[in-house]
Amino acid sequence: MSKISFMDFILLPLRLAFGGSACPSEWCVASEIITDLANKILNHEHWDPFSLTAESSIFVPATALLDSSIPFKQARPMIVEPKVERFGKSDVYLDDICLVGVLSDDESERRLKNSILLAMEVVGRPMNKNEPLPRDDLASKSKLLAESGLSEQKCLLGWEFNTRELHIKLSNEKHQTWSSQIKDILDKKGRTTKRSLEVTIGRLNHTASIIPMARHFLSRMYFSLSKMKDFKTYYLPKTVLKDLQLWQKILTKAHNGISLNLLTYREPNKVYWSDACEYGLGGFSTNGKAWRWNIPEHLRDRAHINHRVYGRSSRNLGRHPCRKSSTRGLYLVLWGQYNSNGMDPQIAIQSRKRKRRISRCKAYRSTNTRRPRIRKRLKIV
Repeated sequence: MSKISFMDFILLPLRLAFGGSACPSEWCVASEIITDLANKILNHEHWDPFSLTAESSIFVPATALLDSSIPFKQARPMIVEPKVERFGKSDVYLDDICLVGVLSDDESERRLKNSILLAMEVVGRPMNKNEPLPRDDLASKSKLLAESGLSEQKCLLGWEFNTRELHIKLSNEKHQTWSSQIKDILDKKGRTTKRSLEVTIGRLNHTASIIPMARHFLSRMYFSLSKMKDFKTYYLPKTVLKDLQLWQKILTKAHNGISLNLLTYREPNKVYWSDACEYGLGGFSTNGKAWRWNIPEHLRDRAHINHRVYGRSSRNLGRHPCRKSSTRGLYLVLWGQYNSNGMDPQIAIQSRKRKRRISRCKAYRSTNTRRPRIRKRLKIV
């Protein structure tokens, strides 16, 4: 971090340019320290939030709760056991600090309102009695009045969270702006620039945070982007325009929202094991069902083993989550990137059809597990 040493002091910049390439990492040095300190203060057993509070807490709006008639959504069990703090926990992304906690009584409410602000005041307090320059508070009063109130509905990084219904969706503003940008490209019959396509891909990649399989339909855009040069105008291929039309539907789906239960590492209730070799494909499930297909002799050795792994994985994906031994097979199914010239056309068509069907499956969760090599040897024997 850029700093100036003076006697026994280290001077740090309190203002950073928004567009500076080095500013995000430098800002995180301060913001992450504040967040870690806020977590310690929030759950400290000796802190009395009734006697020791932050001065700027008077600008925090009143707590806003949803109507009592709205039921609480049940969270599904996860495959991992996260550490649960008594009062909550905060996290940070650059300069956006988000605090999540359980509002049970007056003490918990005071802790949630004051912990982050108290940490900011501790970090930003004058260190010298003879401070030569007056300091402003690190917390912005206008920001506190607009966004710092405790609520069951919050907009964070362009996503609207509903913690009672465990629901997440793309905000109205971003949905309208990003959809109109795609519409402009389609109305111009694919006429765009490198910078415009970069912005579009970045926004669509952000949308895929809650629909991960949608990233598959960015591959042709990335391929077109790699052929572009700055300050020139290009026309996108028809295949990319079809992908953009599909992305308009994906944006609508993200705007309608999905359950937060689909974004956690949940324990699957049905699992399929599958594998492939030179002579055939096969698999079985935890409920006792199994299947296999022997490859005819005249079709053997005509496709790479990875394509056969993709085939048996696709056979399972239409039903339940599958457990695969091949990382490459998982790549072909989930994150397969291709272009019109770099992949077998038949595999490309099958891949896209499969992913279109998977993108409509809301409860899909895949687990990739490598089996020990000793089991491989035993199977060969």
